[in-house]
Amino acid sequence: KLTGRELVISGSVRPSFWPVLGVKTGPISVANAEWSEEGPLLQAGSMEIAVDMASLFSGDVRITGLQLTEPAIVLERNAEGQGNWDFREVAGGGGTAGPETPGQGTPFTLDRGAISGGTVRFIDHAAGTDVLLERVEAEARVPDFDGAAEVTGSARMGGQDVAFTGNIAEFAAFL
Repeated sequence: KLTGRELVISGSVRPSFWPVLGVKTGPISVANAEWSEEGPLLQAGSMEIAVDMASLFSGDVRITGLQLTEPAIVLERNAEGQGNWDFREVAGGGGTAGPETPGQGTPFTLDRGAISGGTVRFIDHAAGTDVLLERVEAEARVPDFDGAAEVTGSARMGGQDVAFTGNIAEFAAFL
């Protein structure tokens, strides 16, 4: 409700409770911004989320795994510069996150977030560009919510294989 976007989970949803609290889904999709004509913001063959149950008892949120299999991600900026990933200005009924929103501002860590077999397309209508990354394999780690985060991966762009690494010095400020 907060995003103002439709989330569709198809197929089975398999929860797990011990030793890891988690869920594995079948295909998922997240609707794009109202102004987009490019289909969903995100589609994936499956999604897995795992959280360390023991850390939850101490009040910490430690995500041990977040996996998207065969995702198709469309990042798009309209002619006015608004990104489809910006959920703050949702037309037509998104909610407003505030201090009373469950989980709002809760620090977390991520042992391993991964994308396998994905595509990422970045369309910038203001600049007139359309960039497609195929065969995306990527991993992200956030060992300290207030500290550095890292992203590594590989993809194919314009017929060329590329590898990338990136660091975010202050993850909380970035988020």
